[in-house]
Amino acid sequence: QIVSTASIAGMVALTNPAGEGGQIVSTASIAGMVALTNPAGEGGQIVSTASIAGMVALTNPAYDVTKFGVVALSEDLRPKLAARGIGVSVLCPGVIRTNIVDSGRNIPSRFAGQIQTTPIEGPGTEVLKAVTEAIAAGIDPLYVGELVREAIENDWPHIFTDMQFEPHIEARFAAIKQGFDRIRDRVPRH
Repeated sequence: QIVSTASIAGMVALTNPAGEGGQIVSTASIAGMVALTNPAGEGGQIVSTASIAGMVALTNPAYDVTKFGVVALSEDLRPKLAARGIGVSVLCPGVIRTNIVDSGRNIPSRFAGQIQTTPIEGPGTEVLKAVTEAIAAGIDPLYVGELVREAIENDWPHIFTDMQFEPHIEARFAAIKQGFDRIRDRVPRH
């Protein structure tokens, strides 16, 4: 079994999502996943950790796009690796009681001094405070571990931790369906 999990909170990228902060968030989220595209051997299960932000964009662009990438790569690998008896699941957790807000401590030394840290006082700190409070009251990580074990045993494609964001995901898919409905009676020109 392989479990791929790497993340740096989106708070790091809020200061400059197109710059260094976004680069670090995307490297942490995607690089480990790409290494899994051709696992050795046969059998087993790959579990990749994305986020609920990989199903619906709710946080910030740098974080969301990397988590969508983890979901897409997992969904792409699943049918390709099935012939080798390798299952692929993607964990899309909601708000979990973790240290993700302090994930800046994991920034590689090569980026030292290049990233503006999130201020703990002043403008914008109310967002950080709200996120920190939500995470402190979040879902128990041991419960998430139990879900992952069950997903491995039963080869679940997607692993969700709670129902909080289901309405947002339903709204997203309804909007996508509307896009198809708008062109349903049209014949494409070739």
